[in-house]
Amino acid sequence: MADNLVLQRLFDELLPIANSGSDRGDVSAKFSMLIRSFFGLDHAVMNAVNGSSGSALSNYLVNTKKPFVDNQLSEYSDFPELVSRQAEGYGSCAVVPVMANGRVTHLLELYSKAQDRFSQDMVDSIYIAAHLIGYAINYKSEASRNLSLVEYFNASFDGSGMQVLVSPGNKVVKANARARKEFPELNNSFSDIQKIFGIDFQEVESAKRKVYTISAVVQGRPRKYSAIATMVNKSLMHVSLSDITDSEALASVQRLIGSSGDIAMVSIGGDMSITGTSDNFERIFGYTPQMLEGISLANLMKEDDRAKAKAAIEELLKKDSGSISFYAEMMPNSAIPIYSKVIAMRSADGASLLIAKADSEKYLEAVTDGLYGFLDSTSDIALVSTGLGYIDSCNMPAESVLGFAKEDLIGKELKSVYEDEKVLDRDLGYAKRLGKVDNSYINIVRKDGTSVPATHAIRLFKKADGSISYIILIKELLTKRTLSDLELKLRNSQNELTKLKSVGDLKSQFIYNISHELKTPLTNIEGFAKLIRNGEFGELSPEQKEYLTTIIDESDRLMLIIQQVLDAAKLESNKVKLDIREVDLRDMYNNPTIKSLEESALNKGLQFKWEVDYDVPTIMADPNRLIQVFVNLIGNSIKFTDAGGITVHIFRKTRKSLEFDIIDTGIGISPEDRRRLFKEFYQAPKKELVMQPGAGTGLGLSITREIVALHHGKIRVDSEPGKGSKFYFILPIAYKQRRSKSQAK
Repeated sequence: MADNLVLQRLFDELLPIANSGSDRGDVSAKFSMLIRSFFGLDHAVMNAVNGSSGSALSNYLVNTKKPFVDNQLSEYSDFPELVSRQAEGYGSCAVVPVMANGRVTHLLELYSKAQDRFSQDMVDSIYIAAHLIGYAINYKSEASRNLSLVEYFNASFDGSGMQVLVSPGNKVVKANARARKEFPELNNSFSDIQKIFGIDFQEVESAKRKVYTISAVVQGRPRKYSAIATMVNKSLMHVSLSDITDSEALASVQRLIGSSGDIAMVSIGGDMSITGTSDNFERIFGYTPQMLEGISLANLMKEDDRAKAKAAIEELLKKDSGSISFYAEMMPNSAIPIYSKVIAMRSADGASLLIAKADSEKYLEAVTDGLYGFLDSTSDIALVSTGLGYIDSCNMPAESVLGFAKEDLIGKELKSVYEDEKVLDRDLGYAKRLGKVDNSYINIVRKDGTSVPATHAIRLFKKADGSISYIILIKELLTKRTLSDLELKLRNSQNELTKLKSVGDLKSQFIYNISHELKTPLTNIEGFAKLIRNGEFGELSPEQKEYLTTIIDESDRLMLIIQQVLDAAKLESNKVKLDIREVDLRDMYNNPTIKSLEESALNKGLQFKWEVDYDVPTIMADPNRLIQVFVNLIGNSIKFTDAGGITVHIFRKTRKSLEFDIIDTGIGISPEDRRRLFKEFYQAPKKELVMQPGAGTGLGLSITREIVALHHGKIRVDSEPGKGSKFYFILPIAYKQRRSKSQAK
């Protein structure tokens, strides 16, 4: 039995260590030092137990859970490691298991150069002390594990939504800024989540995941929230909350509007894409919900109104609340415009719009203004006649072609400019009955009496006061075909250009958005895999660890591919801005990324050299982008080189520039492949294989070319099949920001 006095003194020195704020490693080290000094031993160290992969002595203690003592170390000792210790000069040893929650977590190894050094009382005292320190370390492990989980969740916490972490007893461990802003009571340490939201830890623990609908008064306003509670582990629960007040209110309004024949409702997201409509939208405008998927609201408006509407709604979306109104011609599926008044109101995720048919007076006013604007801008002869046949207005081409001054034409009979009055009377009669006449052949008479062949189009126009007017557009036949052909070609070219640009912009934006969205779940996958592999949720077998390592490696590779796609999208849209700083190219060799590349080469049995000539100065460049260039070029060299090595050689090309050579002894590149090497998504085949296991996106070299170009440099490649390759790029030593054309002027 351990001596009580010895135990009292030992515990007096042990308790401050167990209660300290130190981490597990420090506690283990301090406890080992205390035991060594307290009992006057020559060696004491405490090591964590590594499951079933430990030594024979370690496995023996894990199974027996009792101290092991050998006071006569010799070459005949029971375990090989003790024979090694005897050879080092130690005469006796004691190994004490440190336990927590019924299992051995650490082993305390004690050695003395004297024999018969460990008495039963001493070992009993140390064994009791080890139990106490084991519980202290276990407590710190649990705290550390929860803290690491909290730290891990921090990234997603600050990203979106309201997020809360909860420990047993319904105590809030952590809430993100958005949740604390919405619910100030979460700012208090260890707030009770059951009292705040009615969410119970034990209830969620038994179900693993549970969804709650919560009503609350926030800043004097009634709000409704959806809460999803999920168990992270047995001691941690994650709660995410989203405000559904606006969506429920919106649904209520949509139900009320659904029966109207004049007013429809549309919901849009932050990018103006349509996310929902009232039930009567299809009845009024002719578009089914399937036809509207992913469509921008602006695409449903007449082209002239799109820019105005887009600017107004974008300004509204910059605010937290508010509303705007404007007039716009909506283009239904029937292609007959509906002049509408649009009232847009800010909502949580975008905006809600009421689209109402405008009154006829406002419609006529807008159409009249637009009509006279068109008549002034067209190159055709435009005449406006009263219902009685007198010219009421005309445009500039009418003056120049007919030879009359504008004041002479106004008030003149319309038939006076026509060679055949019967044709005019006939077409005015058609227009009065049918509303329009198109492409009727006529001859118009100039002031000098000469006749000009032409065609005319007539439209009947009803004014707000009930009177009528005729609008006549006249085209000279001499120039009509030429102008028509040119206009058609120009319109087709413009439509094609607009379509291509729109498709290109949509493609780039889609690639950028989907790649960016993939990073968050991928980060979660990799983070949890690392936590599991590191034993945060229990010990694993070697085979399980190997599988998790494969998951992590493949996640890293997929993250690299996603980053390349993002970089390519940014470069294509000119969103990349360089962070120009002074870069020491000799010191760059010590960069962890370069060292990682060197290690990859060495692991493959290749030599790796980094050579910088004595006269190479520091360079002005973006160091991170420069590292990205080296990663792409050196990584390719390692992939396509099976023997020999890779050499990076940096030297002065001219007084103002440096050359960077990446030379390998790999399989080389054919002339055909060299011509296409820097194109997006192109991958040179390796040994007749079109795609190799672990192949990337084919974007690395195109990204490299763009980064070099951003530094005002050039990149080239020299290679022959079977004789290796040399990629080399030239950069200016002093980077100078190039002025844009507007600045140059």
